[in-house]
Amino acid sequence: GEVERSVQRRGIAGTMVDNLIHGMPGEQAGLKVGDIITAVVGRPLESRDALFRELAAYGPNEVVPLSVRRLRGTDVLVADTTVKI
Repeated sequence: GEVERSVQRRGIAGTMVDNLIHGMPGEQAGLKVGDIITAVVGRPLESRDALFRELAAYGPNEVVPLSVRRLRGTDVLVADTTVKI
């Protein structure tokens, strides 16, 4: 989709966070709109569908490690976090 193309144009493989719901796992994990999730449990992501497939393998209340890139101007900040499903 357009989001993945935007991320790929920046030379980063992954999927961009374009929406967060207050109180839900992504927000609780500290994700921000514009962050790029590049891997789940160390497995690289190429698309939003790949992210959903990876997360679907986990049950409620499981903690899943994510690799995230956060763009700040021309800088790319690297962070690892976890999300509780």
